[in-house]
Amino acid sequence: MFILDLLWGKKSIIHDGYFGKMTSNRSKQKDLNKEVTWYCEKQIHPFNTATFIILEGNYCEPNPTQKQTFYDFFEGFNATHSIQIDALIAKDERFNPIKNWRSTYFLSQITPIINTKNQFEICFEHNDTKNNLGFFSFQLHDKSILNLSL
Repeated sequence: MFILDLLWGKKSIIHDGYFGKMTSNRSKQKDLNKEVTWYCEKQIHPFNTATFIILEGNYCEPNPTQKQTFYDFFEGFNATHSIQIDALIAKDERFNPIKNWRSTYFLSQITPIINTKNQFEICFEHNDTKNNLGFFSFQLHDKSILNLSL
């Protein structure tokens, strides 16, 4: 590992009270203005599979605004966001195959949208991952769910 650290820099690991163990990508610079990607996995209720989460930040920590957005998203998921997803599905019959998403899909990944600070792509995968039955995703913009796609 020492040779990798010399060539490409070190990974940072922090332990967050809510997100758990968070790891950064490798960075040689300790410049607070240089973007560094952080990632973690978190079990999110009501799903039984861990969600892979990517955040942007600097070498010290993930972006606090992004962390707060994720925290708010997870805490309000059942009360607010799942209802928004249902409303988007009901608007278009192309989404009928995912009508029962709560029992057949899980929240698999959350990724920042390129060149933005607080907009994310939220991906759900089918519980039957062996047969690759598909996924759906949407964008989270300022606590609103937009652009549902299969």
